[in-house]
Amino acid sequence: MSASLEEMIRDLALRGELSHLSITPRGTGWSVSFCPTSKFGVFFGEHKDPVEAIKAALEAPRLRRRKSSEPTTTNAATESPALAVDESPEISVDDLLGT
Repeated sequence: MSASLEEMIRDLALRGELSHLSITPRGTGWSVSFCPTSKFGVFFGEHKDPVEAIKAALEAPRLRRRKSSEPTTTNAATESPALAVDESPEISVDDLLGT
């Protein structure tokens, strides 16, 4: 059974892969662009049905799937999955430029 559009979007958001998603009417159908966080580039989907256009764009890149054993955290205030905290050291622009 294929995932519903809602399940697909929630899964991408939970894994931190949802960076950009846009949908635009085009001719007699819909054009969708999607940018994941772990892959460079924009992926597209087009279809007469807007839901199918979104699904096509979301299914285009091969992204790492969340393992069922990976823990998920929930923000108690909103009951929504909490975002992972980036614990990498801060790097300034000067550090990157070597100045």
